[in-house]
Amino acid sequence: MPKIKKKRRVSDKKFWSVNNRGCEGKSRYDTEEAALEHSDRIYEQYGEDMKPYRCKSCGFWHLTSDR
Repeated sequence: MPKIKKKRRVSDKKFWSVNNRGCEGKSRYDTEEAALEHSDRIYEQYGEDMKPYRCKSCGFWHLTSDR
C-alpha cells in the first residue's frame, strides 16, 4: 500500500514559526464573526474596545486596540 503524504496544515507549528513570526503569540480567528464574538467578550470583561482585522501575513483574523 502506498504511503499517503500528509498535507501541511495551516496550524502546523513549524510553518507559523518560520513564515509568520509577526503573528506569533497572537490569537487567530478563522472568521471575522469569531473575532467579533471574542472582541465582545473582552469588552464585557475588561471594557477594552478591540477591532478585528484580516492579517496580510497569515490570512486569519486578529484583534487590535488601535483606533
